[in-house]
Amino acid sequence: LTAKLLKHGGPKRLTPSRIRSVLRKKSGAFSTCVGRGGTSPPPSGFMITAALVIAGHGKVKSVRIVSNGGAPRSVWGCVKTVLEGTEFPRFMSSQMRINYPLVLR
Repeated sequence: LTAKLLKHGGPKRLTPSRIRSVLRKKSGAFSTCVGRGGTSPPPSGFMITAALVIAGHGKVKSVRIVSNGGAPRSVWGCVKTVLEGTEFPRFMSSQMRINYPLVLR
């Protein structure tokens, strides 16, 4: 199945589980961002929501922090930088837009 998808340029869009899988691999980088904040997150964590535009070739075209969840600018700015450098698998649509919630503890 994977070879068949690659032969035809990949799936039409990325599935939510594929997006989660890619972003889970960034958890160490996100933890580093929290350490840069200078303050401890609340027990429930910082809930940051990011709006991403992902191009069909897998690179992130843009990131906008929709909600910073009370995190200092140094934390959400770092999260934005990590997301901007994230690469996803290719897909057939020219781009897709997602809102992704992150809880950082």
